[in-house]
Amino acid sequence: MYLGGAADAEKGYGFDRMRPENKLPVGLLRNGGTDFAGPAIIDLAYLLGENGGHLNVNGIAGMGTKSSFLLHILRLLIAWAKQTGKPGDTGRVRIVPIIFNVKNFDLFFIDRWNKNWEAGYADDWKPLGVEPEPFRDVKFYAPQERKSDNPIRTGRDGVVAYSWGLADVIEYGLFRYLFADDDLGSPNFGGLVSAIEDRLTSDTSEGPRLRGDAPQTFDELPDWLNEDRIQRELDSPHPGTRAALVRRLRGLLLDSDGLLRRDTTRGKPLPIPKEEVPGPLVIDLFGVRDQKMQRFVVAAVLKRLIDLRSKEPVEGMRYVIALDELNRFAPKGEHDPITLMIERVAAEMRSQGVILLGAQQEASRVSPRVIENAAVRAVGRSGTLELSADVWKFLSPSARSQAAQLQETDKLIVLPSFRAPMLAKIPFPPWALRKEESATPPTPYVPGDDRFAADTI
Repeated sequence: MYLGGAADAEKGYGFDRMRPENKLPVGLLRNGGTDFAGPAIIDLAYLLGENGGHLNVNGIAGMGTKSSFLLHILRLLIAWAKQTGKPGDTGRVRIVPIIFNVKNFDLFFIDRWNKNWEAGYADDWKPLGVEPEPFRDVKFYAPQERKSDNPIRTGRDGVVAYSWGLADVIEYGLFRYLFADDDLGSPNFGGLVSAIEDRLTSDTSEGPRLRGDAPQTFDELPDWLNEDRIQRELDSPHPGTRAALVRRLRGLLLDSDGLLRRDTTRGKPLPIPKEEVPGPLVIDLFGVRDQKMQRFVVAAVLKRLIDLRSKEPVEGMRYVIALDELNRFAPKGEHDPITLMIERVAAEMRSQGVILLGAQQEASRVSPRVIENAAVRAVGRSGTLELSADVWKFLSPSARSQAAQLQETDKLIVLPSFRAPMLAKIPFPPWALRKEESATPPTPYVPGDDRFAADTI
């Protein structure tokens, strides 16, 4: 018995059957011990929507390196899109990366070198055909402070504030996503929310707008809902239902801090690019203290993307969204509007160019529809109890045992075209994954240097 080489791996995993433009090397293919059998390659036809779409990553906290792998794939996609397309070619694939930051402000430093980077790490990047470097031209967004126009403090400069006023929420059709999932499960409560949204909305030639005879700010909305005239216009809802909605609205305004502008008609909604951008957009969720409002921000972005791609499709555009902690946003067994929207993205929007790169510690706690629609699956080190769940039946017992013992650098990668999971070593990231890792000031890496100079740390 002999170990196979790169040529054997190419046939075994079907690399030779992939179209050249769809080959994306993501790491080094493990070949027993410390040996490798060439690059580990995935087929973009299964990631970017042709034969399938989306990526899902599972792994325990710390050892699973989920966020790191999502950023790694994004970095490779950005480079791939620039290498394979020619300027002026309207049919070429153009990537718009959107990254949600869910833990601390860790992803607010991906444009800086990792101070732990060493020259030897560059060798693992050579088979990928990508020069290792931090992300460039990144735009950072964070929630607006309650009583100012500034973003909350994130530990860095150059951050843009985002928020919504009542007029923005109505204009973008977001009113229903403001309310608690369990409340909207009640037909009476859900019906009242829909009636209020309809009463606040004026359909114009330019789209939905906030009516001039309606309250113009969130602060005015609770008292307006208590007016006898408005209650009659809303078909006299049950007093208990109306009182519950008003209580929920007042609590929402307190919990949202500056995210919902209470005393002004408009805020600063997150911009969604209609064309290719030079670098990724990083949208902070960590600074949104209420989890329901975090889900609202994700819903607001996805709703805009769905509307944009449905009404104004642009050939070749791919909106690639990186979202960790999927169990928060699309939990198993829930049927609220936000979960349903994420399920729709997973099931239907790949053909419209909306691609979800999702991750979680436990896939068994995420909507099965979201997990099953991910054509590319990556498994970092995962817990044995989690791996015994039904969602992991596609892995053989030996693969599940292997997944429970993976090192931080390794991922098991599964594609529909693979005969068996592919064990890949993922190169060390050159960008900082948290503030403590960032080289300050950001200093260009010079090939040949063993480490950064001490004055850059």
